[in-house]
Amino acid sequence: MLDLHTVLSQSAEWNRFLKMAEADRCHSLCFLAPEVVQRELAAMVARSLWGDPGAGEEDLLFAGQPGSPPGIEECRALALELSMVPVSRAFRVGVILSADRLSLPAANSLLKLTEEPPSRAKMVLLAERDNLIPTLRSRLAVFNLLPLEHRSPAPPPVGEGWGDLLRRCSSPGGRVDLVALRDEMNGWVGFLVSQGRFNEAQRISRVLEVLSTCPLSTSMAADMAFLTLEEGLDLA
Repeated sequence: MLDLHTVLSQSAEWNRFLKMAEADRCHSLCFLAPEVVQRELAAMVARSLWGDPGAGEEDLLFAGQPGSPPGIEECRALALELSMVPVSRAFRVGVILSADRLSLPAANSLLKLTEEPPSRAKMVLLAERDNLIPTLRSRLAVFNLLPLEHRSPAPPPVGEGWGDLLRRCSSPGGRVDLVALRDEMNGWVGFLVSQGRFNEAQRISRVLEVLSTCPLSTSMAADMAFLTLEEGLDLA
């Protein structure tokens, strides 16, 4: 079984996070990942945010346990701790485990904290399902790491499969939204890497980077993916 570091190294979403962290554009984040890896993942996220793998994890603060989310009082206590001066790091990192299981009062208590964390703090939520209340989710940069953990990487479409995908992405009512399409594309990257097709995987990763910063429609994103893999478009 692959270790978490190896799995993440193949993830376009994780690489997108690393670029945001390097550019210091991370304040309140959410990672979709299985509960069994959430504590380990949280430590990796914090070290990436700090830009230093060394000691100092006394500034990594947890609320909740895998499978058992924090209640409203624990969320308020975390907010108070995050307002304090860091022990050894430039900022503290507050982590909510099993955020997808939060009660409505607990989720609401996090709105102000995620909207504007203390000046020397960052927030990280870990969830196994993408079901956060909209007012909370809208305050977070979301990174979906579930496809690589929960299912075998799916191959990109071939032949008539492209026509079906393009129709689904452009049909009235949007049978495939942009989030779902990005999830599919993340799976393609994993599949292409597993097949040794690294150039194609890199080109799709570049498309995912564009989608993370540009407000394209789902149909335009699907067209871009098609041109990348079938027509040789390279956004480098």
